[in-house]
Amino acid sequence: MDNADLLRFCDWLDEQMPLVVNHFPYVKKSGAYVDLSDNEIGTDGLDKLFQVLRGHRVPCVVLKAYRNSIDDSFVDTLVEYLYTQPEAFPMHGIHISHNDISDKGAFRLIRAAAQCGHYPRLTTRLPLWLRLEVNALTNPQKVIKDANNEGFTVCLMQDGLCSREKCDHYSGVHVQLPYFLNQPAKGFANLEQFGASQRRQTWAAPYSSSQGTLAPKAASPAAAAAPEIPGETEAR
Repeated sequence: MDNADLLRFCDWLDEQMPLVVNHFPYVKKSGAYVDLSDNEIGTDGLDKLFQVLRGHRVPCVVLKAYRNSIDDSFVDTLVEYLYTQPEAFPMHGIHISHNDISDKGAFRLIRAAAQCGHYPRLTTRLPLWLRLEVNALTNPQKVIKDANNEGFTVCLMQDGLCSREKCDHYSGVHVQLPYFLNQPAKGFANLEQFGASQRRQTWAAPYSSSQGTLAPKAASPAAAAAPEIPGETEAR
């Protein structure tokens, strides 16, 4: 699916949504779970989809659009949505890894999540789950350092994993960034979708949101399994 396909789908969806909302009014509370991964979609299609959902007052609680053609222009759409989303139904997670987001775009998303007032979420105290690995970032460590300097609380999650029993996210973490430091060499962000397998070796680093320190560490085999978005099942 590319932008043209998604735009046609959005036109159809815009016509059908009144029927959907009329017959299933709870969708305005349960929200939409959007998975458009492994496509060739860019900003135009995704921006139109958000317009349609907003027009029918249906919140987007989970967005998965990894391995697409997303760049910083879509960050504008996400930043606006984070600030204006319904207070009672904020997004649980955004998974846009394997795209073309820059250091500036990643920082803008972190800043929006920290300043929009919705995270940690009021009911569960959970932060925004944000997957941005394998994008076009050249210095992810500096992005984290700059976020710390601005007072934004982020958690890189050791080995990309999270255990509720040992979780300190109730201390006011704004954003979870699993695998964030796993960024390829510049220009390699989208090689995988074209059949190339060359990748910088995956690695993760334990991070303490309270101490603000980074300590490189080889990733464990468990890190290869992508963790689910917290609250994802309740968002479907």
